Amino acid sequence: MRRRFDFLSTVQKLQKRVGVIIRFTITVSVACSTATFSNWFQYKSYWNNTELVKSETRESQARERVNHLNSSLITLNEELENNIQRVRILEQQSLQIDSLNAFFLSLEPDGREFALVDLRKELGFEHLVKLGNATSVSYSNRYLNSRGARVLAEILEVNWITPSSNIKIKVLEKRNHQPATIRREELKRAFRKLENLGVALNIEVQSSRCQDYFDHARLLEVKSEGSKRYKFLFDQGMDFLEFERSTRKYRIKVPTYVTVTSTQN
Repeated sequence: MRRRFDFLSTVQKLQKRVGVIIRFTITVSVACSTATFSNWFQYKSYWNNTELVKSETRESQARERVNHLNSSLITLNEELENNIQRVRILEQQSLQIDSLNAFFLSLEPDGREFALVDLRKELGFEHLVKLGNATSVSYSNRYLNSRGARVLAEILEVNWITPSSNIKIKVLEKRNHQPATIRREELKRAFRKLENLGVALNIEVQSSRCQDYFDHARLLEVKSEGSKRYKFLFDQGMDFLEFERSTRKYRIKVPTYVTVTSTQN
């Protein structure tokens, strides 16, 4: 027997199916919309983060440029100060050279090698032989290092330095690098040869916080028993000399000069 067609039941079933389809479609649409919004938000966040990174990069580069400019200014100031000091030294030397008791020694890196006795002559130390015994020797150099101190000690190891001689070395403390006590001990070891002769050695390290002016000139002053005084004004520290171990001799490695003056007290 054929089943009777129930129009109302069929419509209800179709409504249920359409409702399921509509709910599924709405769910999918909402999910897609949510995913789209999430992707848009993520893209926006990514774009914001990218812009933030770019901004931080530009800020970092700007800071680097400012630091570079500050460093350049500091370097220029240091060079300016050194040039001012050099002019002062040259002015002082020009006054000394005008004296009849002054002379100028130009030293060139011409490849010659000097034994100690010849090096002393090259630096004008042969005049000190006429002094007799030295009562005091003083050397002032802001940046004297242990290598330069050893060279100076060898140069000063002569017969006119006696146990009755007083030797004073004045240097400047190296700020944030080497405390005064360590710097003093380092230089004391470098001058040990002279100390072994029995001389009274005094190493003065001026504090970097001290406001007293420290002359930029590298000055060696020798006084004798006969009240004769010689001053050696060096353009550079002792680093212009290079020691050749194989020959045990010295070589001048850069152009420089020494001004020598003598006075009678």
